[in-house]
Amino acid sequence: MNIDKIYIILFVFCINTQSLFAQDFNNANKVVAQRKYEVELISLISEKNDENVIPPKLTVISDSLIALIKYPEIAKYAGVEGVVEIKFIVNKKGEVENIRKVVGIGAGCDENTITTFEKLKFSSAIKDKEPIYFEMNAKVNFQIIKE
Repeated sequence: MNIDKIYIILFVFCINTQSLFAQDFNNANKVVAQRKYEVELISLISEKNDENVIPPKLTVISDSLIALIKYPEIAKYAGVEGVVEIKFIVNKKGEVENIRKVVGIGAGCDENTITTFEKLKFSSAIKDKEPIYFEMNAKVNFQIIKE
């Protein structure tokens, strides 16, 4: 077989493969557009159970929080769903710091959850009438609604 014939065969194969990928991509776009996606705050709890501590409270309504957390496009195409769990500290000013992923699902869901929580503001936790650092835990559910 001569080299020119090999190039022609490869060229035809590449063109056919591109056509197949384009069809698959268009079909995937239709499927993704037809699905419904939901992001839900499952829990936002404090790690301490001290009777003398008033735990921090979120300064935005949980519905507003969920509106801030976006379902990543890559996760939609990949069909990724599940629960992202994070731990974080609410400092004396009510700011979120030291966010750590406990359970992740990837495809941008972990990053979107962390980025959103970095922007949140809480009231300060209070102990003996003084603001304190306070550890909290949050779980966010990324779900594809099956119809």
